[in-house]
Amino acid sequence: MNKIQLVLVALMVAVITNISYAQPFFPALENRSAAEKEQMDKRLAISLSSTNNGVVESALAVTAMIKLDLPLDEFPMVRDRIAYLAAHSSKPMIRYRACLVEAVLTNPEMFRDVVGYQYTNPSTLFGALAGKTTKTLLSSD
Repeated sequence: MNKIQLVLVALMVAVITNISYAQPFFPALENRSAAEKEQMDKRLAISLSSTNNGVVESALAVTAMIKLDLPLDEFPMVRDRIAYLAAHSSKPMIRYRACLVEAVLTNPEMFRDVVGYQYTNPSTLFGALAGKTTKTLLSSD
């Protein structure tokens, strides 16, 4: 095997290894104390209460990513605020996205294959969550 073929094989192995191993969105979260996670819950709930739709959508996306990284942790203030948004937001897109994040909060295991990708904006993350939800609902006949 010549050097070029050897380099190509090594590169392919490296790419396949990186693709098959899902990286967390926020790797440092695992090392946070309970008090820091409580502060995070409080700050996200405040962001979810914003009158700026962009802030709310970003907070929804961050909440989904955090829950996927920390599936065993609970965020009660965020959960309550998202439930309110899902039922009462005047913006249909916020209601829809809040419903998607509620599904992530309720069943993070269902969305594990969404972890590890780089989403360029909240819309691409919500598209992946919606796709996974649709695929799961349609395949559970």
